[in-house]
Amino acid sequence: MKKVVIAVFCLALFHSIFFSQISDENQTKSKIYSESLPYEPTELPDQDAKNRKKTKKKKDKKANIRGIQTSNSLTIPVTVIDDQGRVKTDLKKSDFQIFVDDKEIVDFTLEDKAKTLNLVLLLDKSPSTWKQFRELQDLLIKMVEDLDPEDKVMLAEFDERFKVRTKFTNDKQEVIKGINEIKSFGGTGLYDAVRRIFKEEILDLEGRTAIVLITDGVDTTSQKSDYEKSLEEAEKYDIPVFVIYLDTFVPLDDTKKSKNPVPKTMTKEEYEIGKYYLTDLVRLSGGRVSLFNDFSGSQKGELPKFARELRQKYYLKFSPIDAENSVERKQIKVRVNYPDLILFAKGSYISN
Repeated sequence: MKKVVIAVFCLALFHSIFFSQISDENQTKSKIYSESLPYEPTELPDQDAKNRKKTKKKKDKKANIRGIQTSNSLTIPVTVIDDQGRVKTDLKKSDFQIFVDDKEIVDFTLEDKAKTLNLVLLLDKSPSTWKQFRELQDLLIKMVEDLDPEDKVMLAEFDERFKVRTKFTNDKQEVIKGINEIKSFGGTGLYDAVRRIFKEEILDLEGRTAIVLITDGVDTTSQKSDYEKSLEEAEKYDIPVFVIYLDTFVPLDDTKKSKNPVPKTMTKEEYEIGKYYLTDLVRLSGGRVSLFNDFSGSQKGELPKFARELRQKYYLKFSPIDAENSVERKQIKVRVNYPDLILFAKGSYISN
């Protein structure tokens, strides 16, 4: 048990330092509450600004905003982790508070936990993943095998192109067959793939939908989207994105020494941009980051628990605050009236 606790807190420390997911406030012992971090787009270093367009806050985002346009309500997915690294599942509505731009939302509901799950498995199959590719496939298979019979899975892959292997189905053997057929190849169109999932592939389904994205975060070939546009598309939805992060960075000196073919080496700066992107993606959606290394080797059996965590999320529903005569980003904080907890919640929405 002690090893499990240490592993969990090492992962939490990684989040706080590497992906900036856990605030000092969440870990301050003197506080009588815990709260999630709001989402604010990362300001990249000046030298990397050309890799990302600035946020166009006045851009018309009214079309296809899930939950706001269709039902005049917004659902916030929330995961609560206790000081032992366990998902906390016994909270009541009275334990929660919601703040939008620091204004408390008094009228909200706590929805019942979903019985069924719609899971999107989105796999980066670009050359940078080739050394770990068989392990990635094994882990996806274990995740599918752990799902309940009524759960549905969509399997998609991307390199410079995007492909849906299976539409939403509860036929596990069909999904596993698709996983085994995926081959590593091509460039990396990550931004295009994220945009495509949200804009074209996510349907209104019964139960809860979540996305598991397995990637190193580096984009090299996207044509239809970019860093900012893909995030804006994800921000419109109440669908959490869980990232299994692959550390595929290979120093240039190591590639020269290797006897095996090595994919084109990305720069350290490109990998840093990838980390910024994944940080933004999970914070705006209410997901979180896990390290692929934590699920490899002797730890392989731990990955299926990830799917169970998705089922243990809380869903808080309220009427959004709309901006007057403009389209704006509204920041969200979710508070739980207990100390020493870690909260992962959707960090923003686009008002209309």
